[in-house]
Amino acid sequence: MTLSDTPQIAQIEREVFSDPWSERSLGYLCGGGSAVGAVIDDGVIVAAYGGMEYAADEAHITNIAVRPEYRRRGYAAAVMRFLEEFAKSRGAERAILDVRPSNTPAVSLYTKLGYVPAGIVPHGYSHPSENALVMVKKLTEGPSGWKDGQ
Repeated sequence: MTLSDTPQIAQIEREVFSDPWSERSLGYLCGGGSAVGAVIDDGVIVAAYGGMEYAADEAHITNIAVRPEYRRRGYAAAVMRFLEEFAKSRGAERAILDVRPSNTPAVSLYTKLGYVPAGIVPHGYSHPSENALVMVKKLTEGPSGWKDGQ
């Protein structure tokens, strides 16, 4: 993801999310440091993107979205896999994300990718208010302080 992608990504945010990130906030995912963003594009149109923050042994997936006309092509899964591999290359042992429980396509995708429920954050989302389902995936083999399967 580069800064030149952020206007299109902000447009996707507005189309997909009820509480979208601003273009400026999305720029944070391009700045290096402890954040990274990834896009799938055809050289002109950004079809899908994802963002992640990472520190120590943990990665937090912040955003995953696909432009509505590009859905059901495997793009969200491809972005997720890229972010997971990037996180592992930086030493992350697990990935964490939160999702609206009512977003059944996303919950289904995350489950298929090996994420398991780890808890609920009451009123974790606004516009409309909804709990956030926290999901976790173990990225590496060996002890990490998480139970098997997590």
